[in-house]
Amino acid sequence: MKRCMNCMSEYNEQNSRCPRCGFSEEEMNGAQKLPEDILKPETVLQGRFVIGRPLSCSDYSFVYLAWDGVLRRCVAIREYFPGRLARRAGNEVVCRSGREKNLFEAGKLDFESEAMKLHYNQDIKQIVNVYRVIKENNTIYTVMEYLTGISLRDLMDMGFEQMGISEKNVLNEIFNTITAIHARGIGHYNLSPDNIYIDETGIRLLDFGKAKYKMYQATGGRVIRYEEDYIAPEVLSGKEVRMNADLYSLGILEYELYTGKAIPYSNRPQRRKKPLKTGNAEMEREINILADPDSKSRPVSLAEYLKTAGGRKQGRD
Repeated sequence: MKRCMNCMSEYNEQNSRCPRCGFSEEEMNGAQKLPEDILKPETVLQGRFVIGRPLSCSDYSFVYLAWDGVLRRCVAIREYFPGRLARRAGNEVVCRSGREKNLFEAGKLDFESEAMKLHYNQDIKQIVNVYRVIKENNTIYTVMEYLTGISLRDLMDMGFEQMGISEKNVLNEIFNTITAIHARGIGHYNLSPDNIYIDETGIRLLDFGKAKYKMYQATGGRVIRYEEDYIAPEVLSGKEVRMNADLYSLGILEYELYTGKAIPYSNRPQRRKKPLKTGNAEMEREINILADPDSKSRPVSLAEYLKTAGGRKQGRD
């Protein structure tokens, strides 16, 4: 028997394709342009976790589908791999030069610290479960729950009505989730539709970005890039950030969910001179309070905003 690197089911070695998902390793290798530094499928970590196909690749980390051979379940494994600082030598991750080593090592500690903080807060059901941290191949891996829902980005592209999901309910749950993590002293710092999943339990947050931001700050943006539309201006400028950076992202998300369109190019944080408009005065007020480009004018926390605003109206038009 062999294991499919696409869905992790087992099938007869005589088959050229997985009977469950139709996966052909030869076709995947020929059709996809994958980074040369990703771990090869069937790599084993700690004698237990079998690496499968990559789920996402960035200039900071790789995320793989994997198989837990002990608990016999699919997991997601995130590998610390800042590509501008490191390269692959076999399975080992090595620095590109001696002068990059201190940055790489400091980033590795931050990556581990953030993963452990999420691990110790697994009782917050809205964040992806981090099961364990692995030190191997001169880098850090976080073994996480494999989410089977859809991203908010996909939901926005497909249409809420088509999927039978309420935009207002999703937004209210995102508000509640941000309030919950902030109450534990956890900021997201990388909130976007790609990092919010919806499954049968509700909203799930993944790809937390404090460690990523610290590397961005330390290198002046030389190593890490951001999707600018949702990121607070103080993050993009590499200044010290507080958790209210998440409020900026939340305000932009709220605008996009309410209007059905991304913020205009002229209203990106570095260029904004006028308030964001939605056609609803109450909604406009909330969005522009949360998405204020000036972090000092923004509420310190979502809980503070909700308290001073008298509580957010649930499910409003």
